[in-house]
Amino acid sequence: MSLRDDGTTAQLHGISNAWMPIGATIFELASPAVPGDATSRFHARFGDGGYMVILQASDLEPVRRRLDDAGVTIDWEIDYPDAKELHLSNASVGGTLLAIDWAATPDHWRWAGPDWPSHIRTHIAGEILAAEISVPDPARAAARWAEVVGGPLTPRPQGVVELALDRGALRFVPSETHGRGRLTGVDVSAGPAALVGTSVTVAGLQFRFVEPSTPSHWWEEPASHVPGAAV
Repeated sequence: MSLRDDGTTAQLHGISNAWMPIGATIFELASPAVPGDATSRFHARFGDGGYMVILQASDLEPVRRRLDDAGVTIDWEIDYPDAKELHLSNASVGGTLLAIDWAATPDHWRWAGPDWPSHIRTHIAGEILAAEISVPDPARAAARWAEVVGGPLTPRPQGVVELALDRGALRFVPSETHGRGRLTGVDVSAGPAALVGTSVTVAGLQFRFVEPSTPSHWWEEPASHVPGAAV
């Protein structure tokens, strides 16, 4: 764990959270902190599980132009000299909450603490490689996300549609049990080969161990957005 909420996030957003590196990507664990607010009501209705996908971009200006062209509303924005974050309106995007970040250097991710890379451990998991979003209409949701973040779409068996990122992917799967949509799983690269094909569930989010990507760290190759997850 690289950072634990000191009460600021609870006061501003009604959640208590902690940040944990999964290899070279970041996982946010959050829980409702204000009884009766929107977050608490959502949790009471749907239970444990993922709530947000966070992507990192190398330049936010083309992202802003794409958002304008797609008619996406920015609900909330954080602006520091070394880090910026755009929280997009779920009504504008759908599926699950989406945030797009920028950092002065790829491994400087302010929200996870000033020394988060020192907490990286890769003996179990190397990084988040894909996020699974369960929605009633995967084709429609995936097409909308492609408008918002770019990338090609690939139909998969059983009604699944995959959106490729510069590193990793977003996978939209059919489900009628998660309202208009929810983050329900992530793929993580396995440290030991014996873990490939296995899974574990943490706070309602399924982690599936898959083959590692090359290179082993996303910042070793050019990329405009890479996956992260919050639950």
